Amino acid sequence: MAKADSLGAVLYALGANFAIFAAKSVAAWFTSSSSMLAEAVHSLADCGNQVLLLHGLKRAKRPPTDERLLRVITLQLGETVMVSVKAVMRERHNAEAMVAAINGCEQAMRREFPQIQWLFFEPDIKD
Repeated sequence: MAKADSLGAVLYALGANFAIFAAKSVAAWFTSSSSMLAEAVHSLADCGNQVLLLHGLKRAKRPPTDERLLRVITLQLGETVMVSVKAVMRERHNAEAMVAAINGCEQAMRREFPQIQWLFFEPDIKD
């Protein structure tokens, strides 16, 4: 029931924000108000957030795996690229298996994205 409520709430918010975007865009057009145009763009950005939420709800239906990443955060400061990775690890793995999994993840990330200079890895240990 909660999943259906979440989907309904996101769809309702998407429709409402799009209607608000349309109304603010029309008002910005007629009044030539830059602040109203900024508000319209903000409402459009809110629509983008709802689209991302819909995508997240769809992806959340997939079953979890040992290799599934929980979160990847990237930060670029000038030419320096930092990446933070939080991944699910199973408690049944011994320390050697966890270290091997972390090293494998790091090597794969560095192979795919050679511009990474700093890589922080945080295991999230589950039962």
